[in-house]
Amino acid sequence: MTFSEKLDCLMNITKTTNSSLALYTSLDPSYISRLRNGKRKPAKNEDYVEKMAVYFEKNCRERHQIVSIMDVMGADMSSVNENLSISKYIYQWLLSEEVDYKSQNESVEGFLGGFSKFKANIPDNLKSTKNIDRYEVDVSENSYKAYYGSVGKRDAAIAFLSLVINKKKPGNILFYSDESMDWMTDDPRFTKKWAMYMMQAISKGNKIKIIHTISRNLDEMLSAIGKWMPLYMTGSIEPYYYPKKRDGVFKRTLFVAENTAAVTSSSVFNAQNDTASFLFTDKKTVASFENEFEDYLRLCKPLMKIFTQNHRSNYESIFREFEMEQANTIMKSGSLSLSSMSPELIRNVLERRMDGGNEEIVRFYQGRIENMRASLENHRVMEILNLPDKETIEKGELRIAINENESGEAYFYTWEEFREHVLNVIFLLKNYKNYKVCLSKQEENDDSAIYVKEYVGAIIIKTSTPKVYFAINEDNMTGAIWDYLINRTREVKLKDKNGVIERLEDYIK
Repeated sequence: MTFSEKLDCLMNITKTTNSSLALYTSLDPSYISRLRNGKRKPAKNEDYVEKMAVYFEKNCRERHQIVSIMDVMGADMSSVNENLSISKYIYQWLLSEEVDYKSQNESVEGFLGGFSKFKANIPDNLKSTKNIDRYEVDVSENSYKAYYGSVGKRDAAIAFLSLVINKKKPGNILFYSDESMDWMTDDPRFTKKWAMYMMQAISKGNKIKIIHTISRNLDEMLSAIGKWMPLYMTGSIEPYYYPKKRDGVFKRTLFVAENTAAVTSSSVFNAQNDTASFLFTDKKTVASFENEFEDYLRLCKPLMKIFTQNHRSNYESIFREFEMEQANTIMKSGSLSLSSMSPELIRNVLERRMDGGNEEIVRFYQGRIENMRASLENHRVMEILNLPDKETIEKGELRIAINENESGEAYFYTWEEFREHVLNVIFLLKNYKNYKVCLSKQEENDDSAIYVKEYVGAIIIKTSTPKVYFAINEDNMTGAIWDYLINRTREVKLKDKNGVIERLEDYIK
């Protein structure tokens, strides 16, 4: 939202006229009008925006006005008075940077779409060394070679990966770059070749650590992550980010393969036409670059954690911690969430399929249900649901949102179990004011589930087999995914509580 849109929204909620706000802020009513319709921008170093924020707080005479304002700002009611007053929230919100939500939503949609479409397995055609050309690296073991411009950087990258692929023992590969990625993306043939070499390196058992740059705008960051998506899906990559923004004037690239090779380059702004990239193979030099990367890595935080089905126990540990966090929550999946089941139903479902049930597993899932109900006391929980075709349920083809067992077997609803689950959703809607359901239309090829907690993080699950789990806690990505889902709820027609309850009751008749 622009400043003018925010101001207009606040004035409408508080029923404020131009003249009354002008009187309080010592401004002319016509100036307020121009601020409100976007013809004027707020002046820097003036105190009237802060006065406006105080005015709006004083004129929230009804609780519903406060709730509406906090909701439109995306703020949590429970944090008011604990951290900031309402006026401080309003002041910060009014002056916050304008965000192109349309572009941001498109970027998130592209990121999520790429996530759900990719296969987690390395394709067989990329496992064979016959599918890539052998690249002879004309650099001796204890020397270096210089490459120039974007074409040279491509040659340096392929030479680097060739050395990695040719070595017998796998190890860690380290990547960092805040330089422009045009050298990689401008030539589609090179991009494909790069991906094949990377897949080859991963298939040989190498592990990758990459530091992403958040000083790029969100679109650039999501785009960069999207280009790494096929590699992320292997579970062999650990992505990190440096939490503080840099000025972006002097930029650096550093690739290191331990005990093997290193590539480094630097540039000013985005000028790379004549810059040099250096490939080093001297063991001592490579070790020094590895130490430099590790020093920087210690200042970084995990961008996301990626788990495949083989690392499910690690994911479940992260998931438990995530669910214990109390915050406003949005969930979107193909069907009903496990958290909206009743404790009795989850026990019956598990006992029926596990020869009496495993008490530890039963308690784990019941704990998830209890966590959500505890959260509902002070925080909003919203679910975006799709109601499946009844025929799918009757055929026993609708999957329950329970992790597959060790043998990879999934669990599916009976009609009676699904009906009982819907009845509990209706119970939650009737008994918890903070619980809301938006009924979305059935979507084709929607193979992802999203679980995001405001200001905490997000869990994204590729629900088709084989499953892949992303756990994200970087603020910009979390906020973008939150905003994306909020935008999705605005597009949903059926979200009124009474209307949703009526639709659900009709569905299970």
